[in-house]
Amino acid sequence: NSMRGISIEIRAASLTYYILKEVGIATTIKRHEKITKVNKKDISKQAKKIATVLGKPWIFSQINLDGLVEHIGYQLSCKDTKFLGKVKKLAEQIQTILLQRGEIFTSAYLAATFYLVNIFERKHYTQIELAKAIGTTEVSLRTNVKKILNMYGVESNRILYYTLDDFMLGVKIR
Repeated sequence: NSMRGISIEIRAASLTYYILKEVGIATTIKRHEKITKVNKKDISKQAKKIATVLGKPWIFSQINLDGLVEHIGYQLSCKDTKFLGKVKKLAEQIQTILLQRGEIFTSAYLAATFYLVNIFERKHYTQIELAKAIGTTEVSLRTNVKKILNMYGVESNRILYYTLDDFMLGVKIR
């Protein structure tokens, strides 16, 4: 009854989005909108209704970091599994810190994480490439890099002196 009057396209897009999230397949609402050609607001609203009716409203607060990092690596044509592993490692740590603060790990935080590991590992991905692959803006990427550096108590002009391990282990988290 909660979907009475809703078009078949919106129902189908919402249900498939819910199913993908429930089984842990990495996807974003923007990507699903692009594939289904259904407005993301409609997908989101109806998928949340589905989750609530099925008694699983927490489904959309979970993020599949491994799957997202793998997908973005594919988007960047990155075959360096060590690099992607380091992105996952830092992303998990940042997500844990954010959860403790009651904040959400967004795609902009993921872009910032990729960018920081990119710097630590001396890779050559640009902010534009990373933002485009992840589906955010360069401004959001830079803003979230600043937030992460602030969380770790690191000044941006000192970042080149750190390795990823130094950054993750040797820095006091604020």
